[in-house]
Amino acid sequence: MADEKILVLGFSVTAERPGFVGVAKEELERRFNAEVVKAGLGGLQPYHSRYLFPQIIDEHDPDILILDHATPAFRNFYNDQEDYRLSLLSVLRECQERGIRMAMIDFPRTDVDYKNDWVSKCHDLICGMLDVPYRRVDLKEGVLRDEVHTTEYGSRFYADILLEMVPQARELDIDPSYFADVPRYDALRMVDALPGRPVHTVDRGGYRTDLVRLPAGETVNVRFDPPRKFCGFTALMGPRTGALEIKAGPIKRRQVSYDQFCYYERMGAFVVNEGIKGPKVDGISVTQSSEIPTIDLLKGEKNTDSRIGAIGHIFTERPSLGRKDSKMKFLVFGFSVTGEVPGYVEKCAEICADSRPDYEVTKIGIGGLQPNHARHLVDAFLRSEKPDALIIEFSTAAYRTQNSNDYRIKEQQATLQSILRLCKENKVRLGVLDLPLTGVNPDDDWVADTNRAICKKHRVPRVELDLKPELLWDNVHPTDEGKEVYAKALLGLLDKVNKTKPLFRGLTKARKFSAYAIPEVDVKGGFMREFSRHGYVADMLAVPEGQNVTVTLPKEVKMTALIVGIGPKSSMMVFQIGKENQILQCFDQFCYYERVGGRSFTPVTTDKFVVAQSAKLPETELLKGVKDTGPRTGGITHILYEEE
Repeated sequence: MADEKILVLGFSVTAERPGFVGVAKEELERRFNAEVVKAGLGGLQPYHSRYLFPQIIDEHDPDILILDHATPAFRNFYNDQEDYRLSLLSVLRECQERGIRMAMIDFPRTDVDYKNDWVSKCHDLICGMLDVPYRRVDLKEGVLRDEVHTTEYGSRFYADILLEMVPQARELDIDPSYFADVPRYDALRMVDALPGRPVHTVDRGGYRTDLVRLPAGETVNVRFDPPRKFCGFTALMGPRTGALEIKAGPIKRRQVSYDQFCYYERMGAFVVNEGIKGPKVDGISVTQSSEIPTIDLLKGEKNTDSRIGAIGHIFTERPSLGRKDSKMKFLVFGFSVTGEVPGYVEKCAEICADSRPDYEVTKIGIGGLQPNHARHLVDAFLRSEKPDALIIEFSTAAYRTQNSNDYRIKEQQATLQSILRLCKENKVRLGVLDLPLTGVNPDDDWVADTNRAICKKHRVPRVELDLKPELLWDNVHPTDEGKEVYAKALLGLLDKVNKTKPLFRGLTKARKFSAYAIPEVDVKGGFMREFSRHGYVADMLAVPEGQNVTVTLPKEVKMTALIVGIGPKSSMMVFQIGKENQILQCFDQFCYYERVGGRSFTPVTTDKFVVAQSAKLPETELLKGVKDTGPRTGGITHILYEEE
């Protein structure tokens, strides 16, 4: 179970097998308890790779990135130093925004005069100014077998340098304004734009990608909404490829995707300068020519069968408008303190409107839950709300006032680990806001202690506020003054989360908690209604007394709890699985208003259960108001389960 992931990103030198990365892999994994991967774009140049690197970094989601940026042959035919600067800075920006620790290594070429090399000077200047760990490797006898690729000895020599540079990698802290003129480079994958078409896969040097097959005479069309710049594309190069006819707005281009090396297959890349300099277009069409190229191969016999090409990506770019060209969306998920309207989250959002206009602060507050229930809902909320960062406020639950034991501590650890796993899968950052409540033993605050340890291990920003009774109007809910204090604390946490990528390590065995919302299951009996409180809305299955309601799940799961309605008309519900009955008490002294709450039971594996509402009037007295003595009606919003 690796602690970290190391990505070596580069070109053909990185792509070689085993190459220097393969030689260093075992030792890197041993020293740093890391998963080591590489992506080498052989045959491409930095003015191509800048469009592909963001997707590669996203897909691998590394903790550490080692960049090989200077080994391609571009110096021999390209001297646009400003354009190159933008390519390099775009990689640095991608790493900084994702909190990736990085370092650069420049491996030598025999055809470069390093006393007058503009690329080395550019790297020296940028890395020195921006404090990027950087090493330029001098040419050494016996290291290279051609202009740039290593001998067996050279691979070992480079591997030793890689082993030295990995611990030097660091997070970048560059003023975002430094990237103001750096476009956002991107690549539209044709398999995403044209689902269902035949696919051709290229896998070389650790870089695997799917391309859409294009037989001779066929045309594919892709529409852009909104319009975007057409800057280039990737295409298959191999024995049966040939010319591609490209049309994009006013641009018409015939590109031969074939050369003297097409005795083997690879992915080629082509920049369209008139597209980079021209206006945005609303689409592109690509046609595979049937003509057999006249170019002779360096070895082997030319394949004269009908042409079959493939197109992989459309290169695009747009001006840099800040992180993701949009606001950073924070979702605060907590209990009744978070649910209050207007509460501390709304006050924080008001502050952000003035001082952090690039922050969008939203919330889901569900009073009555405990963390062992709430953890089941995180997956669905991340998918529906699509935040950039999640803030969990789980420490105001009453279970924090209970004495610690091994079981409770392990469950709290499982809650945080499961949320970390989900954040990793959804590429979401995480923060923990520990707010106070009365009744907690300061010598046995096991919730805060557990949160502190987990957050430290995984580099998750955390803010803990000490108890100040004068800021509360009851045991946990803040006064107006308290809301101001909480809002400022939340703002400070948001700033930390914005700059910090968690260490998503050691999570392969994290437990997986999920839930079926009532609309996702088959129900016979009862009726549907809407539950709503403090902005949280959910579909609820109402279970009237006197009815047996059958619920069938999409598959057999290990059920652990239900989220049920608790209010003036609730009471006791009984649910039956096979011959086994379980009883859930759904009424307490606060049932002068309606809320939802989690009710745990002995876990049971099933795909169906029957639930009934007791007609018995609860004996519990309300803290205020008059008890409703009419017919009882229960409710269910979610079935909670743990994946096995």
